[in-house]
Amino acid sequence: QHVSIDASPAGDDRSIAGLLQGLDPQSHEILQSRELIDVVREGVAELPENQRQALVLRMYEDLPYADIADVLGSPEGTVKYWVHEAINSLTRFLERRGLK
Repeated sequence: QHVSIDASPAGDDRSIAGLLQGLDPQSHEILQSRELIDVVREGVAELPENQRQALVLRMYEDLPYADIADVLGSPEGTVKYWVHEAINSLTRFLERRGLK
């Protein structure tokens, strides 16, 4: 099957816009959420290693800063700085893609 942004070469209405119009609002929201998750993952992957590790342990694993410091072998203040910088970088990344 061929799906294009505008319309398929066959002339039927199998555009992405046409497919989205056929979805119920909840399905459309789920699709948007999945796309946002993919963009966030891309942004996280671009972070420096230390920031990425600290952010993942803090936000996804819900570890306290003291535990993250132990895991990463760095001072707690440094870990807090890395998480702060990671969030700022990720925010700028999302803004460049028109998301906030």
